Formats: sequence, structure tokens, C-alpha cells
Amino acid sequence: MRLEEKGITPSVNNIAASLNMSQKKVRNATEASSKVYSLDREVFPSLNGLPGATLHSYIADNHLENNPWHGVDTWALKDEVNNLISSSLREREREIIRLYYGLDSECLTWEDISKRIGLSRERVRQVGLVALEKLKHAARKRRLDAMLIKQ
Repeated sequence: MRLEEKGITPSVNNIAASLNMSQKKVRNATEASSKVYSLDREVFPSLNGLPGATLHSYIADNHLENNPWHGVDTWALKDEVNNLISSSLREREREIIRLYYGLDSECLTWEDISKRIGLSRERVRQVGLVALEKLKHAARKRRLDAMLIKQ
């Protein structure tokens, strides 16, 4: 039952007593919801007049997808890979690589690709592996490996 329903004024003392908490904890809880700080606020006062570290610089987000640059990097890498595929491979090689690696949102096996384009499974595999080597060579030539994250 709420304090107001019992006819008790909800003060810090009354709330602390009804929750079996210290008054300090109740005060901290009520103040926490009302204090809003900008992440661009300086953590410590500047001693030399230059801007200091902000709260934002101390808060780490370990989820890469939340980093706005991650999307830009991913888009740029996809764009470079698409350009590389278009400029380095013949039509059949492009089709096989796109289908096998799911670049057009559909990942197929060598067997499925062979049925789709009318070649034997082994020939599709051979063409795919040769195309992949061509892409690796072209990527090294364009220094695309610098865009990849080393893990």
C-alpha cells in the first residue's frame, strides 16, 4: 500500500522507514533520477585553459555496432569489395562469388550454384577458388587489407 493511501506524507524519512533503507540511500535514489549530465561535460576543471577530458571519453561502449563509424567503415569496405569484384572478375566468376559468399543476401553451396548455372559442382568450385585468388591478389594490389580489422 502506498504511503499517500495510508495518509502519510511521503518524505525522505517516511520512505526510508517504510523501505527499511537509510535516508542517505533514499536521497541518492531521488536525486539520481533528477540529475542529468551532458557527456560532453568536463570531468575535471581545466588547469591550463584548454578543454579537458569529458565524461564521454571515460564511458566505453563495447558494442561495435553502436559506433557510428562502424557503419561507415562497413559500408566503405562493402563498396570497395563490390568495386574489386566488378573490376577484377569475369561475369561467371562474379556470379559464383556473389552466390557462394552471400553478397546478394543468399549463400549457396557449390552444389546449389552448379544447379543454378548449369555447370558441374567441381567446375563451379574450381572457378570459385580461382576467382577468390584473383580477388586476394587485387586486394593486396589495392592495399585493401588496411581496411580490415585484425582480430
